[in-house]
Order: sequence, then C-alpha cells, then structure tokens
Amino acid sequence: MTYTGMFLSLLILIYNGYRGINRYLSGFLFLSSFYIYLQLIIAYSKNVDLLAVFGVGFPTLYYLVGPLAFFYVRGMLKDSNRLGRRDAVHFIPIAFILAGVLPYMLFTSMEEKREVARIIISDNWTELAGFRPNKFLSTLANEGLKAIQGILYTFLLWGLLYQNRRKLFVGQGE
Repeated sequence: MTYTGMFLSLLILIYNGYRGINRYLSGFLFLSSFYIYLQLIIAYSKNVDLLAVFGVGFPTLYYLVGPLAFFYVRGMLKDSNRLGRRDAVHFIPIAFILAGVLPYMLFTSMEEKREVARIIISDNWTELAGFRPNKFLSTLANEGLKAIQGILYTFLLWGLLYQNRRKLFVGQGE
C-alpha cells in the first residue's frame, strides 16, 4: 500500500508536470505514504541500522501533510495554485520541530543512533522515556502536536468545503 501511494504520487508529478495544483496532491500522497512506511519500520522492523537512520528524524515530514492537503483543496476551489505571504504560517510547526531534531540527525554518532534503535526494538519504555531527540519538545509532546495538527487541518478542510458549498453543488437538487 505504501509503495503504491509513493509510486502513484510520482506518476501524478511526472505526468502532470511540476507546475500546477497537482504538485500539492503529489506531495500529500507521497508524504502520507512515506510516513506510514516509516511507522511500519518503527513498529515492526528489527533492523537496527534501518531504524537508526529512519526512526527519529524522518517522521517529522508528517508536519507537511496537512498544509499540502489544505493547499490542494484551496487551490482546487479557487482555481489557483499560488501561495501568499500568509501561507508561511502553515510551515511554522515543521520549522520548529525540524530546528529541534536537526542537531540529533546531523551531529549524533551512528553508534548512538543504533543504541536508541536497540532500545526501541527492545520495547524498554522506561529507558526510552529519557530519550529526547528533539531539543525543544519531548517525544510525547511531539506526538500530541501531530494529533492536534491533524485535527486542526481536518477542520480547516471542512471549513473550506463549507465556505464553497454553493460553488461545489451548483445545479444539484434544484
């Protein structure tokens, strides 16, 4: 399923060009599928090296899924793919999280990352509780922020659809 989503997103991008509204759809599909793949690696992989590389920093890409979905739906409704200055607000969460986790990703030795991966594999939650790859947020706060962002973008998307309901359902039921 995840490979199919990533492949489909690349097909959308290649065959519809790098311009236009479909690049948001392509990015949304790719990052959603990639995030699910990373969660499967974290949950089921017993490969220490794979988990050491992909287990901590890369799930941060989840923070782009909501904005890409929002830009796609808004672009489809307004028939425009332009981003304005106010759209930079959507990238504040990922910038904040990335600033906190980038030092771990770049400057932590591979051996230390492997040790963290061994702790994750062993399911030793007491030892894992003290592990903080993000300098600004705890792991629990990071997961909570992901949930809040997901709920927020769900409401934003429903709000967009509600605001444009007349445009969506012109001629229906009259």
